[in-house]
Amino acid sequence: MVDARNKAGFTEELPDNKEDDEPELLGEIMEAVADIADTHINVPNLTLEQREAMFNVDQKRIFNKINSHLISQKEREDFKTT
Repeated sequence: MVDARNKAGFTEELPDNKEDDEPELLGEIMEAVADIADTHINVPNLTLEQREAMFNVDQKRIFNKINSHLISQKEREDFKTT
């Protein structure tokens, strides 16, 4: 099994910041993205819908947040160009 964490460069330690939960959340996001990348590398012929169906609860939550953010960003960019 190929480990996409190394291929994606997710080898850095996160800074220890006890006042803020952002590094912990960032670590969760990076881990979820790496898990998704592992799935992509190890099972290359799945559709997006098939891949999404394989996500665990945390991966689905993060995927949905990233998806919403990207859609909002695209809508803002489209609005600026009209």
